[in-house]
Amino acid sequence: MTTHREMFNKSYYIVGYYQSSEWLKEHGVGELEAVRICNDFEREHFGEIQTTFDNTETLVNHLVYWYGMDLCCELDVVVDTWNGVGYIVRRRT
Repeated sequence: MTTHREMFNKSYYIVGYYQSSEWLKEHGVGELEAVRICNDFEREHFGEIQTTFDNTETLVNHLVYWYGMDLCCELDVVVDTWNGVGYIVRRRT
C-alpha cells in the first residue's frame, strides 16, 4: 500500500520519550491499551507479535502506523504525486 508507506512509514511520527508520553495522554490512550492495540494489529496482519514495546516512542510510532493503515483502507486513497510540498492524495477510482 504505497499511500500508507508514504504517509505513515517514511519517517517517525513523533520523536522523544517525553513527547510520545504526552501524545498518549493528549489522545486519551494508556500505555497498556496502546500495546494491546498494536499487538492485536500485529497478530491480525503477521500471525504473531513481532515488536517489543520498551519505550513510548516506539509504541506511539507503531500505533500511528496501524491507525494510518486503517485510515488509508477506510478512505480507499492513493498517493497521486509529490508536488514539492507534500503528497497529493486522492480517492482510488
